[in-house]
Amino acid sequence: DASWPTFQQVIDSAPGEQEEKLPLLPKRDRIIIMSSGTSGTPKGVSIQDPLIPTPLVTLVTKVPWRKHMMVQMSASMFHAWGWGNINLIIAHRATVVLRRVFDPKQAMEDLVNYQVEGIISSPIFLKEQLRVAVEGDYDVSNVKMIFSSGHAISPELIDGIHEKFGPILANYYGSTEASSCVIATGEDLAKDPAVSGRPVAGVRIKILDEDGKELPPGQVGRIFCRGRLTMKEYTNDRDKMVIEKGLLEIGDKGYLTEDGRLYVLGRNDDMIIVGGENVYPKSVSEALEPMPGIRDLFVKGVEDEETFARLAVWIVREDDEAGRSLTKKGVQDWVRDKLAEHSVPRDVVFVDELPYNPTGKVMPRQLPDSRIHGEP
Repeated sequence: DASWPTFQQVIDSAPGEQEEKLPLLPKRDRIIIMSSGTSGTPKGVSIQDPLIPTPLVTLVTKVPWRKHMMVQMSASMFHAWGWGNINLIIAHRATVVLRRVFDPKQAMEDLVNYQVEGIISSPIFLKEQLRVAVEGDYDVSNVKMIFSSGHAISPELIDGIHEKFGPILANYYGSTEASSCVIATGEDLAKDPAVSGRPVAGVRIKILDEDGKELPPGQVGRIFCRGRLTMKEYTNDRDKMVIEKGLLEIGDKGYLTEDGRLYVLGRNDDMIIVGGENVYPKSVSEALEPMPGIRDLFVKGVEDEETFARLAVWIVREDDEAGRSLTKKGVQDWVRDKLAEHSVPRDVVFVDELPYNPTGKVMPRQLPDSRIHGEP
C-alpha cells in the first residue's frame, strides 16, 4: 500500500540528530517466545540469547538464502518459526511480502507480481497455495526456495510441490522449546519424502526409551534434542521441562538411522494401541492424503470405554463429485487397502473445516466428538 511510509521515511522524519548508539550486544540475555498451545494454553518459553548463532549456519548453507531476495512469508511472526525467519530476512537485507490474512489465490498473485524468489510457510498454507498454483496459469520459475515448518508435511504434499516448483522444498523440524533440530533439503526429500532430516550444526539428538536409556539406530523411542537455541526455562514455574542426559524432550516419537537421519512418527501421546498393535495416526493420515475428494483431514486416537482406544478421522470434502460421494465405508476401504486392519479408522466425521491455530496446527480440543458426530 503506497499510503504506508517506508522504514527510511520513518527514520528521515525523526527530529534532530540521533545521538544514542545501540549497544554492541543486547542488554537482556534472553528471548521470550510463546509456544503454539495445541495441547493447552500457550507457554512462555525463555531462550538464552545466543552469542554465536551456530544453528543459522545450517539454515543459510542448506537453504539457498541470498541477499536482497524477495521473500513471501505466511508463517506467523509471533511464533518461533516466523520470528526466526524474520531475523534471517533482516540479516539478508531481503524484502518480505506479507498479508494479514492468508488467501491462496492472493498469495499466488503476489508471487507473480512481486517476482517472489523464496516462500516461507507451513504445510497447511502450502497445500492450499499448491492447489491454486496447479489449477491456475502462474509463472513460478522465479521461485528458488520453499521453506516449511510448524507441522508435519505429508509425502503427498512434498511430491506435489516438487512436481510444480521443482525439488526446492526444505523442511525444518523442531519445536519452540528445542528450536532448531533437523533439516531436510530438497535433495533429501526428493530421495525420501518421509525423512525429517539431519541435525543442524551444534545440535545433539538422541532416541531414548521410557527409562531414559539410549536406543540404537532403527529402534523407535522418545526424541530428545539440545542446541544453542534450546530453551532455558518456562516463564511459569508450574510448567515443567523433561530433561534426560542433558537433552530436552521434544514430545515426539521417532528413530535415527545409522547415518544420522531422523524419522518422526508422531506425538508421544498420539500413538494408540488397537487390537494389541501400535497405531500412529500420521501413517493413516498419509495413506488418506491422496484419496480423491479429500481436501483436508486430521486423524487422532480417541478414548473408548469398550476397547480403550479407537481411531477417528475428521475430513473436509472437496467441492466436487468425488468429495460429495465420499462415505465412511469408502474411507475405511481406502485405508484397509493400504494398511493393516488395526489402522482402519472406526469413526469418520465430515466437517466444513478444521480448527487451525495461527501456526497451522489443528486444535484437537475444538473438534466435534467423533462418537457423537461420526457417520453411522
